[in-house]
Amino acid sequence: TNTLTTRIASVLKEKRITRFTGNHKRGKLLATNVYKIITGDRRPFSRKTNPNAPDYEFWLALDASGSMGDSSYTGLLPIEASYLSALMLKAIANKLNFPLNTYAFQDAPYKIDNLQEDYLQNYGGGTNETRMLEMIIEETSEPAVKDRILFFITDGYIGGNTKPLLNQLEAQNFTTLGISIGVTDPKANNMMRKLFPDNLIIDKPENLPGALISKLKTLIHR
Repeated sequence: TNTLTTRIASVLKEKRITRFTGNHKRGKLLATNVYKIITGDRRPFSRKTNPNAPDYEFWLALDASGSMGDSSYTGLLPIEASYLSALMLKAIANKLNFPLNTYAFQDAPYKIDNLQEDYLQNYGGGTNETRMLEMIIEETSEPAVKDRILFFITDGYIGGNTKPLLNQLEAQNFTTLGISIGVTDPKANNMMRKLFPDNLIIDKPENLPGALISKLKTLIHR
């Protein structure tokens, strides 16, 4: 995790140093802000952002339905692989000072305070991914000041009218990574790929943490 966070920090600094914030009295005049001089705006200039400042939020939506504890797997259970991945993402967020928001969804979604007590030891019931996405949209109604990455982990079919919700999340500065864990049905995995341009299809739950690290590097590079 330490090696990964060091690499991510380096990539983020490279990315942020090419960004500009507006509304300054001195700095660089970008072509998109020329109109401000015409209108008499006294703050038409832009400056580069601080490359050391974090600019990401991590959001976790974790399936906590009963099937996540399916004991037919010979390695890690889906719930265990999801739990370990959540711990890894939490460590990365803490290391890089990223805000972290963690939720689980069963028949109804809920916020997680303690991953072990609220998630690993609290799975059961059905799956309501639509309500989970709606809840995140409600929680992020304010304009985004950071890039947001939503890690959406489930072992079931993605049903309901989720596409408009994913579009709303994209409008709120989210990149959503859809993660299918332990699902072997081609139709279910094709639906995951269709709904989530960024996706991970993991047959064996124990492969999730490693695959997630590799995928996270590509998301951060954006």
